Amino acid sequence: MNARTSDAHHQAIYSLWHIPTSTLLVETNVASEVERRIEMVTTHGIAMDELLLNVEQDGLLVGKQHMGSSMLVALHTPE
Repeated sequence: MNARTSDAHHQAIYSLWHIPTSTLLVETNVASEVERRIEMVTTHGIAMDELLLNVEQDGLLVGKQHMGSSMLVALHTPE
């Protein structure tokens, strides 16, 4: 699934992964879409601790990874 959009104000690319299955749930530059996916999968029985959020910034080779509840903090923190 790829929900990438073109928005000049967003420099971050968010990739949400389900760790045990190595499944990419969404890749987007829209933080609210990541929040929606987190809510959707957690209501269907996936634990927050099974999710990993990778945040990549334009021009940087290495992204920042967040797990569990720190993902929500990262989504609301300007990178």
